[in-house]
Amino acid sequence: MEVCLKVGDLRDFVEEVTQKYWDYLSIGTIANGAKIKFERVPVSAICHSCENIFYFEWHAKDKLCCPLCGNSDTELYTGTELEVKEISIS
Repeated sequence: MEVCLKVGDLRDFVEEVTQKYWDYLSIGTIANGAKIKFERVPVSAICHSCENIFYFEWHAKDKLCCPLCGNSDTELYTGTELEVKEISIS
């Protein structure tokens, strides 16, 4: 069994730690022994002026501006996802 999680880069999930806790919590259940697979989603924003969607380095301390038009009226678009994408039973 494999569980694929879609996880945004802004989520504080460490793959090894998540697998460790999964292994512990799934003892005695149908999910015992299942492997957790992560699909990471990069951080992006959308510009409210030109509607450009762009990826950026979220660790940077610079003010977030659209690389296309320079506007700073932006909003987080991706990066906070946390969902079960797929469960495979073999």
